[in-house]
Amino acid sequence: MIARNGAGAAGNTVRGWCRSVNEGVARIAGWVALAALLMAAAPAHAAEIGSAPIQRPRTAVSPTGGDSTGDAPELQRPATQTPGTGAAPTEPTVAALPEHAVTEPAIPEHAVTEHAIPEHAVTEHAVTEHAVTGVADVPAAAPAEVPAASLPTARRGASPPAPHPTAVGTHGIRTSAAPHRPEFAHHGFVTDLRLGTLGCLRGLCGGGHNVRPGFRVDGFVGGNIRGFVDIGVAGGWGQMGSDVAEGTNVLSLYGLDPFLLQQALGVLGGRALDVDLTSLNATGSKLRAAQAGPLLRVHFIPRGRFAAYVGSGVQYNLFRARYDTPASETRVDFHGLAVPIEAGFGVHVHEHVAVGVQFDYLWTWYALAKLDHGGSAITVPVRILDDAARMQNSSLRSQLPQFWTFGVMLRARV
Repeated sequence: MIARNGAGAAGNTVRGWCRSVNEGVARIAGWVALAALLMAAAPAHAAEIGSAPIQRPRTAVSPTGGDSTGDAPELQRPATQTPGTGAAPTEPTVAALPEHAVTEPAIPEHAVTEHAIPEHAVTEHAVTEHAVTGVADVPAAAPAEVPAASLPTARRGASPPAPHPTAVGTHGIRTSAAPHRPEFAHHGFVTDLRLGTLGCLRGLCGGGHNVRPGFRVDGFVGGNIRGFVDIGVAGGWGQMGSDVAEGTNVLSLYGLDPFLLQQALGVLGGRALDVDLTSLNATGSKLRAAQAGPLLRVHFIPRGRFAAYVGSGVQYNLFRARYDTPASETRVDFHGLAVPIEAGFGVHVHEHVAVGVQFDYLWTWYALAKLDHGGSAITVPVRILDDAARMQNSSLRSQLPQFWTFGVMLRARV
């Protein structure tokens, strides 16, 4: 009897364990089905899952062993023999679970497939309503700006939209545009100042005068048209050093015989000259030159930091030589025309200021000569003086100088 009661108690214990195992298996099967559903739907609906809470099915087991939702049937507890009744113990019976309780629930096809995302849904700033919800038959709503973090994930293999070329970087990050470099304009009212040196060519410069280059200042005032052409007035003044041998007659420095010239001028004037040309013996000299007149320049670079140009014009030309003589100062002036041929190059250090260099060659032509000594003045055409020089196998025009200048230029534009 005792042995039978012990066997009955052991059977009850085993049957309790089996019932617990069955309940655990049913519970685990429900959680596995739920996990499979979530894993299948998460990759394709990351945005939807983040915006709406997941409805998790409740699988709590009732105290009687069944599911509280009513989907799983209650496990039937077998009747056990009460100790002392003498009845043989019966095997516990477990009710069969319905198929849908342990298998994966049916998942709608659209829940695990990728949604077709309209092309405009992945653009930079606008997402349509049906691209976010994934419903194909909902009409597109008006575009609305949304943060970049809330945009849906594009279909695998689709290339991202090209960023804005000036405002957005290659990864969609807004970047600052390249700094604007100012493009210097050349047109407008212009003026320039040039400081440099003045030199001369021809016989007078290398003969008895022994000319040395000296100081020169030039200027220009005018306007620039569309960056290509300068039109204005230019002028300059300069002086050169000279070493004249003491006692040298002033006129002989130009290839003229003072005695023959005085006779010829007396005949042409009809009376004797008031000045004795043979007494004009120099002890020192100073040479100066000045030009002024209209000028035109052509620019090769109409805008930008650099400036390059050539120019020319027609100017009034004055060459003046001053000589110290025993009686008084003697001044010889030659009046004529000059045609400057210039070339320059500059660099803009500011939108309205440029610095550069310029070289000029001044071709000269002389028309009149004036000699002033002791209050007496004689004005003679250069042609007559040149004819007198030819009678002495010389040429006055070949003696008269032509000039060159070179200087540093400062240019301003308004």
